Amino acid sequence: MFTSEMSSPSQQARERDRLLDIKSPHAAEKADEMDVREKHVLWCVCSFILVLETIDSLVFFGISQALKNFTEVKLGYPKATANAIHSTWRSFGDLTPLLGAYLGDELWGRYTSLAVFSVWYVVAMALVSLSAHPYILENHLSFANAAFLIAIFLGVGVARGVYHPNAVTLGADQFDESETDQKEHFFSYFYLAINVGSSVSFGYLTYLSVNGMGNLIPPSYGYFATFTLSGVLLLLAVLLFVAFSSRVLSHRYVEIPPQEGAFTTIFTSVASTMHECRALVFIAVGFLFFVLSILLNAIALFVGGATGLSHSAGICVCLGVGCWIYKGMDPSYLDGQYTRMPVADMQQILRVLPFSCFLVLWQCTFGQIEANFQSIAQQCDLRLGSGRDAPLIPGAMLGLIDTVGVALVIPLLDYVVLPQLKAWRHRPASPYEKVLAGLTLASVTMLWTGVIETLRRNSGELDLNGPVLETGGHQPMNKFSWGYLVPNYFLVSVCEVLVNVTMYDIFYSNVPTHWKSTAQALNAFMLAMGDNLASIFT
Repeated sequence: MFTSEMSSPSQQARERDRLLDIKSPHAAEKADEMDVREKHVLWCVCSFILVLETIDSLVFFGISQALKNFTEVKLGYPKATANAIHSTWRSFGDLTPLLGAYLGDELWGRYTSLAVFSVWYVVAMALVSLSAHPYILENHLSFANAAFLIAIFLGVGVARGVYHPNAVTLGADQFDESETDQKEHFFSYFYLAINVGSSVSFGYLTYLSVNGMGNLIPPSYGYFATFTLSGVLLLLAVLLFVAFSSRVLSHRYVEIPPQEGAFTTIFTSVASTMHECRALVFIAVGFLFFVLSILLNAIALFVGGATGLSHSAGICVCLGVGCWIYKGMDPSYLDGQYTRMPVADMQQILRVLPFSCFLVLWQCTFGQIEANFQSIAQQCDLRLGSGRDAPLIPGAMLGLIDTVGVALVIPLLDYVVLPQLKAWRHRPASPYEKVLAGLTLASVTMLWTGVIETLRRNSGELDLNGPVLETGGHQPMNKFSWGYLVPNYFLVSVCEVLVNVTMYDIFYSNVPTHWKSTAQALNAFMLAMGDNLASIFT
């Protein structure tokens, strides 16, 4: 019977050191290297992980932005089926981080999981590129169909599932428990890397996939060029990442070995203890509600007009959230219970569940903000001049302001605002205070967006000898300039940094060492639940 109290950060540090000392064949050598690495670990060690994450984001969003048009225009699927393939692919990607957590925490370890599936990822991108070659599309369409679907689901979808929980965790593992500030900086730059990669995809690959590149790349080769460029960049990033771990180099990654049963014991412990501790039934039922919501949404994609299924999926998310908050806030009911894992460890995990439920509400709100911003932007005056034929900014491209905002907000908060706040209060802002500030600001931003939309509608249509249409959805533009939306995008970027960056830290720092990848998988899983809940309103 395990009845120990919740482990403190110092206890987690000792557990980390124990795992390195006992299970790593290079523990002594790594210990000697730590003094050399300590001052430069963020840029000399984690930079390779950040590069890998940047390219991973570029590849993923490069495929995502092209997927619907490629399957419809090149592979010949009806529009409804193309949309369903895209949504199913995204839903499948919501579940695969659980596989990544199993491999990283229990089976192979984080580094090995990343290294193996990096090769898997590169091979998948080669298959995606092959399926998009004009010769294959014209002469072997059935092969192109099969190759593309296999590559994006079993290749890219599975590889990203392994990447998501293990890349951020491996990076954070490089820091000692005393290097809290450096670790927080890493989480900030990790999120910035995601934004940089997605910006390149939406800012350049979107154009390349449809229009090509002048005489160098004809439009018919646009998708092939997009996927090939993504694959080549991924290969280079993987080579850098793996080369750094070579014994030829003096610095290598700190690798915390996997622990037998780390991932599966969570589920078996809950299942075996439910008959004695009825409170755990709520935890299990809540998880089943979440899985059911994904299944219902997936079915709704292939059934026309199935709004009832989408609403049911959203209700399942709400029920799951209720179960986890109800029995996760105070898991003291486990005291004195016989479990297959230490009671204190299980209680740590259960205490994270209520916070993860608030992420559902955040992601739902964030998704609505993004959708509403794009809709509003496409109906604003997007001209860069005063004439009817003045060049227009694509409404979707205004989303780049958000990325620029993230790049500005991260150093502003890390090096100016938060240090000043710490000096004033004589203590640093806690992670939960940052998240609360982000959620509060998101609420204000949502209200301000409503004000902006009211002003836009009241401004009336832009009339220059007839309506002026924007280039995306060909909707009439209003007399309301796109410049008024810039503060909204900046506010959203502040919310993102306060919430999304901080939750990496919360999920990493508040669970035992051998469940850190699992916690990051939970992070991704609950954000997906937020998207499911948002389907009620869209």
